[in-house]
Amino acid sequence: LGDVYKRQLTACTSCVMEMGVGLYLMPTSFECILSFPSSHFIDSNRVLRPCIKNCKECSFREICDVCEAGFKKWNSICYSACPFGTVEATEGACTWCNAECLTCQTTSDYCTACKYSKFSYEGKCYDECIEGTGPVNFTKFRYCLACGTGCDECTHSEGQPQSTICTKCSVGYAAVEAFPPLTCASTRRLEAKIAIEKELEERDIENGEAVHKF
Repeated sequence: LGDVYKRQLTACTSCVMEMGVGLYLMPTSFECILSFPSSHFIDSNRVLRPCIKNCKECSFREICDVCEAGFKKWNSICYSACPFGTVEATEGACTWCNAECLTCQTTSDYCTACKYSKFSYEGKCYDECIEGTGPVNFTKFRYCLACGTGCDECTHSEGQPQSTICTKCSVGYAAVEAFPPLTCASTRRLEAKIAIEKELEERDIENGEAVHKF
């Protein structure tokens, strides 16, 4: 039969059966065709209609089955990136983040922002920052960052997460200052430093006594 059945009419508006085969109307060219591209679907009048924007294959106009390369499918619509609150679960398809996540990345369970005023840290949601981490103040979403070696409790300044204000040192560490921000040093190192300073002081005293006797 061939793929294209051209009519003598200048504008064909409907197609008929030909040799027992139903033809489809391509309205853009006013032709009756036997086969049609996957980027179109058939309406109730056997007229071919284009899929929605950025859709490669569809069953109906508003239901996309496969998106064009580089686009992600969500609720049968194609997006350049997965919408807010979703993540690409399989190639070219998005899925909801888990119930606690406001936003997520890589997988639906790795939260980058949490709901219910919870704090996010390393992909999980917490009611408050866990030991060894501290909240980042004045941010749109609540999250925690590590305090650093020797510090159990801290806060972080807005726009400067690296600027950590330590408020409590870890076990085995001692604060060099009396008030926050604290610099936490290993107690072993402090003890070693004190011992060295004491030894040097004793030597100075001995040297001073020796000079005095002379």
